[in-house]
Amino acid sequence: MAPELRALGSGAAEVERVSKLMELAYGAPPRKSDTALFISLQPDGWFGIEEGDELVAAAGAISYGHFCWLGSVATHPRWRRRGFASELSRHLVKWAQEHGCATVALDASALGQPVYEPLGFKVVGDTVELALMGKTTAAHGVVGGVDALGPADSLDDLLAFDLEAFGGDRSCLLEALARDGTNRCLIASDRNGLCGYLMVRHGVLGPGCASEPAITGRLVAAALGGGAGPVVDATTRLMVPPESESLTTLQSLGFQVQRRLTHMRFGVEDLGGRRELVFAQTSYAAG
Repeated sequence: MAPELRALGSGAAEVERVSKLMELAYGAPPRKSDTALFISLQPDGWFGIEEGDELVAAAGAISYGHFCWLGSVATHPRWRRRGFASELSRHLVKWAQEHGCATVALDASALGQPVYEPLGFKVVGDTVELALMGKTTAAHGVVGGVDALGPADSLDDLLAFDLEAFGGDRSCLLEALARDGTNRCLIASDRNGLCGYLMVRHGVLGPGCASEPAITGRLVAAALGGGAGPVVDATTRLMVPPESESLTTLQSLGFQVQRRLTHMRFGVEDLGGRRELVFAQTSYAAG
């Protein structure tokens, strides 16, 4: 029987299958909680290719309104070079267009870029992955104007700020991250109200947006300063999108470049919003 492309389910067993495939494809275990969250946010946007009962390739997309993010493209090492990544990506571009998305965005590895270029994706810039190396210049302790959002606090101002910066509606994603008791949500305020936020998660800083690099510095300093929730250390990663104006500020705090992925877009290149205010992505899979 020829390999068959089908929609994936959103149950625990399906998440486990996708996670195992991603570990084989990427050579490292994925954040299974993220995989489960992303599939639950867009259950109709995940597809796989099966050979018999074996899942040999998978990919997914999350719609944010007028654009979507394509990610988690994974092929079993034994099944590479058979066009499965291209088939899935082409299918998801069509899916995005049917869902009213004028743009499909993604972050491509060196292996992935040759897959996406023939499909019409164009290079926009680099998404830079940073890690905290050595001593940080950030002060420890309380940082003025930065507070941790409580579980019962309203997210309205944060969601409005993110919509203006990110350019698309990812309120469901942010609400899920903020209400997850294992994460910490930091907000920065000035006399005009909320001027930035940062999600502190196990192994990841992000998503995060700030009105200016100085606010980015305050938020990250607060994350490094400790407090309840995930510890920020040398294993913590932060992914900076290509338009961000905060890369130099983050490097001044002790973060160093670990790798660069090629950010690519299909369709309308401009995502809208004020993308220069976004200093930390959620992940490569979700933007």
